Amino acid sequence: MMDYTAFFSDIRKTHLQVFADDFKAALADKMKPQRHGDLGYWLQTLIRLPSHTADAIQLDADTVTIDSTQPLSTPEKRALTGNLMRLHPWRKGPFSLFGVSIDTEWRSDWKWQRLISHIDDLTDRTVLDVGCGNGYHCLRMRGAGARF
Repeated sequence: MMDYTAFFSDIRKTHLQVFADDFKAALADKMKPQRHGDLGYWLQTLIRLPSHTADAIQLDADTVTIDSTQPLSTPEKRALTGNLMRLHPWRKGPFSLFGVSIDTEWRSDWKWQRLISHIDDLTDRTVLDVGCGNGYHCLRMRGAGARF
C-alpha cells in the first residue's frame, strides 16, 4: 500500500483540511483490492520499480521529466522499462523517467497548451484536478506554480 501520510499531513495545513477525513475515507475505499481486479498487480509493479534518486524534475515542459545526474545502469534501465511496460497502456503524457520515454495514447501536452492561456495564474494556488487520471495535468499545474 502506498503511504499517504505526508499528503494528509500537508492537506491538514490548508483550507482543504475540512475534507481530509472525506479524502482519507474515499482513498481507503478506492484502494480496496476488490474495487479493481488489477490493483494488486499494479501495486506489486510499483514495488518492483528500481529505486533511484531524482535530482532533476521538470514539470514546466511538454514532457514531464524526472531524471538524475547519476544515470541508470543498463540493468536498472532495463528493469525500469520492463516495469513501466507492465503499467501500460499509458493514456496521458508524455513522460520521461530516468531516460525512458513514455509514449502515450493522448498528447496531454497539446490540451495543456490550449488550456493554459484561459486559466488564472496558478502561482501559489491550491488546485484540485477531479478525475485527473495519471496526474499529468496536476504535475503541469505544479510546474506552473501551484503550491498544492
